[in-house]
Amino acid sequence: MVKNTSILLGDYFDTFIETKKAELVKELKKGERSEFVKDFNRDDVLKTLHQKHISQSPPRNILM
Repeated sequence: MVKNTSILLGDYFDTFIETKKAELVKELKKGERSEFVKDFNRDDVLKTLHQKHISQSPPRNILM
């Protein structure tokens, strides 16, 4: 038997979620209006992003 559960998050979280949703929709529409990049190289972009974020991430403490 299927049961549904509902929870109330409160005004703070309702407002937070609505704000984030509105920001996401705004940025998606902005992206849809932007032009396509003619010489787009997916591999180069991913490589650059990985280098940028790996160099900015704090060192990990791995326990073995």
